[in-house]
Order: sequence, then structure tokens, then C-alpha cells
Amino acid sequence: MSVHTLQVPSQSLHLRSPSPPAVAGRPSPQLNGAFAAIDSRSRSSRPGRQISASGRTTTSSTQPLTLSTVCQIRPMMSSDLPAVADLMRDEGWNVDFDNMAAVFEMQPLAQFVAQTMTGRIVGHCSSVCLDDSVGMLSYILVRRQNQKQGLGSQLMKVAKEALGGRIMAFFSVEDAVPFYKSRNFETRRFSALVRDFSLDPRDFADIEVDEKVTVMRARDVDFDKLNEYDSAVQGMDRAEYLKKWILRPSNVAFAALDSDSGDVLGYVSLSFFSGRWDVNPLYADSDDVAMRLLKQASQEVSESIRVFARIPADSVKGIKLFSRLRDTKHHRVLYLMSDKPLPNSSSDKIYSLSTVCYGLK
Repeated sequence: MSVHTLQVPSQSLHLRSPSPPAVAGRPSPQLNGAFAAIDSRSRSSRPGRQISASGRTTTSSTQPLTLSTVCQIRPMMSSDLPAVADLMRDEGWNVDFDNMAAVFEMQPLAQFVAQTMTGRIVGHCSSVCLDDSVGMLSYILVRRQNQKQGLGSQLMKVAKEALGGRIMAFFSVEDAVPFYKSRNFETRRFSALVRDFSLDPRDFADIEVDEKVTVMRARDVDFDKLNEYDSAVQGMDRAEYLKKWILRPSNVAFAALDSDSGDVLGYVSLSFFSGRWDVNPLYADSDDVAMRLLKQASQEVSESIRVFARIPADSVKGIKLFSRLRDTKHHRVLYLMSDKPLPNSSSDKIYSLSTVCYGLK
């Protein structure tokens, strides 16, 4: 899964103020779109932040969302980025600041912080819109000493409201699946096998060049054609996400085209952060095309370095393809969950899933 254009419904979105605290919940499970901690108590909310028909955030005359006399939920601002990075690092996350800033600049409307009355940031939530119907929850994090106060649940609630009625999806670690199922989320088709390997040019030395396939830098390919291919694979049009995240200039991105027709046969994008590369994503019509794309990416990187991929658990050929690469190791299984069914995807073309990730734990 991934992200796209934020087209907000014509009516303004209002966030409402919290009701009195509920009974204390169980310890925080983890959420992963990346991973995140979320408290199990929930509360309602009141007007404070609005998203206008033009998609811009406006401030109403009411006070910010307030959980108690000592903490409030409010929209995240660019000036909060250093404090949020510090929060994530304090809680054990290896954060890439540039990637976090890029996500914020791409879609700031559904990102929030929990702040004490002394100004300390103690919670963070990041969401993104994939298209008009689907949004992805990327991170929910609450400082350890501030958990079990309802902050995580409130962050999740305001993020869901800010998504404007879209389906909410996210990746969860296995232990947290029962928690989310009890809150009307269901596991969906794509669970992901997180594996890392060494992207080494030597692994692609025996791959022959097929003259029927042309591999080019993605930035040199007609964007509309790339977006059309991505939409056919994903079952949704996520042009903004494709342009601003997957194909942003700092990524290593290549596309494979039919040499005769010019049709797109697949593409790969590698993003670098926290000392490793991330296959984000790899889509291809065949194993041969997928390997050609990885070969080109390995030549661009030009050194053996650890690379992460999120392989669909039901993709036999994806599992086989990555097992051919050097020193492949299995890390964990992530489960895609959502509150409503998701659009159909062409899983036979997905070798590595895409996500919005700027921190590792």
C-alpha cells in the first residue's frame, strides 16, 4: 500500500472535543505502516480544526482539541518536525529526518501531535491519502510515560476523521491483530514478509539483456504512462503519492518499457534512509522484468548494501525471486488491516509493496 492525492470532500471536516476519560485500557499494541504504539482507550472530539473544500487546513474560533488540562491534540506544523524526530528517537526509532519532512510536506492535513501545556510533544500521528477512497495510517506513537491516557486512541480518531470518510488501512504486527479486530478492523489479502538482503551487482551478472525490453530512469518516462500502470496494479489512482514520494528525485527509480510499443512493463523505486535502501515498490509483468529492474538499480547503487523488501505473503514468485539474492534474511510478518474492504490489486505483478516509512525500530 502507499499514498496519493488529497482531494477533500466538498464539506468542511470538523474535529470535536474529547469526552471524559474511559476506563483504562490494556498496554499499547504496535501498528506498522511503519510501526506505532497506540493506547486502547477512545474518546469523542469537538470542533477545532477544519479541512476546507480546497484541501487546506483552517482554524476555527474554538480551542484546540483538549484531552485534559495538561495535554491537547492539535494539527502538526513544520516547526514540530525536530521535536517529533526527538520523540521517535527517544522511543527507540531510527528516524530519517529528510524523509519525515518529505512526508509532511506531501500531505500535512492528516498529521497531528499530542502536546502538554508546557509545550512538550508527547505523541505523534501520521496519515496519508492513497486516493479518494483509501487512506493509510503510517505512525501512531505516544511517549512511554504518557501512555494509558487515551492519547493514542485520540490520535487515531482525529486522523480517521481528517481522512474524510476514506477507508483506513495500516500494517500491524501479529500480536496486535486481535486488538484491532476487536475494534472492527479486519486483516486483508496482503500480509507482508519483511526481508532484507544485499543488493549486489554480482547477483545479476548472468542476466541477459532482452532487446524487447528497455530500462530507463523513471523520470525520463511519460508520467501518465507510469501512473496508468501503477493504477492498474494498485486498483486506485495515487498520482500525487507516485510523483512526490515514490519518484522523488532522491530515490533510485527505473521503469521497464516494451521496446516496440513503449508500454510500461514494470518499475522499481529504492529510497534510502537510516543506512539502508528500501524497495518501495517493485512492480513487474514478469520475473525477467523484475530482475532487469533490480539489476539496473544495483548498478546505480554500485555497492553491496542492505536492502529491505515487503513481499506479499501469497506471492510465490516474489518469494522465490528475492530468495535468489545475496544473504536474504527474514525479519517479520506484517498484516494489512482496514476498517472496510480495499480495492482489488493485481497481486501477480507485486514483488515488493510500497509504504510510507521514515523510521525503523
